[in-house]
Amino acid sequence: MMVALIFVYSCKKNSDDSNNDPPVQGVLGDVGNSWKLKVNGSNDVSAKIVAKEGDIRTVEVTYAKLVTKTVKFGFNGNEVVDYAYSQGDTTKPFTMVKFDANIGDSYSAEINGNYHYRQVVEKQTYFIDALNKEVETIGVYETIPEGIPSTFFGLTIRTIIWYWHPVYGLVCADVYLDDGTYIEVDFIMIDL
Repeated sequence: MMVALIFVYSCKKNSDDSNNDPPVQGVLGDVGNSWKLKVNGSNDVSAKIVAKEGDIRTVEVTYAKLVTKTVKFGFNGNEVVDYAYSQGDTTKPFTMVKFDANIGDSYSAEINGNYHYRQVVEKQTYFIDALNKEVETIGVYETIPEGIPSTFFGLTIRTIIWYWHPVYGLVCADVYLDDGTYIEVDFIMIDL
């Protein structure tokens, strides 16, 4: 579930007419792609794709410049899957998003004997500060069931809305704790 905080970022629905589209140098899933973000305004988190083996990517995540871990995710060009709930077992993928998704599509996985669901809830354009432009996103809603480990950096996450883009990957997320508190998570850099 560490991947849940790798790419988390606050997005805005505010329109910005600036069309400063920097050229995309890489492709989602390429080795060397990196993201940097801040959690609650201070805790630095960075992530970088360090290896690619078939459809499996290995991401190195560094928290507060001290703790470094690796996580894996799958990407086949149209679908992103994670292996967080299966604790890295790549035979048990859980779909995060399919880029040809429609609103109402859902994805499920059996975790510790319980079914866990993600559902596509919107397709919306947001201004993404880290990219300095508007991008169309696919919003995927997830509630983490009780009994599934979801405490990271001392915070127990209960609900996440993931916002995906087929070129830049995860560009935004809304994160809520057990008590309903919203956690501010800001991307400060997306480098493909």
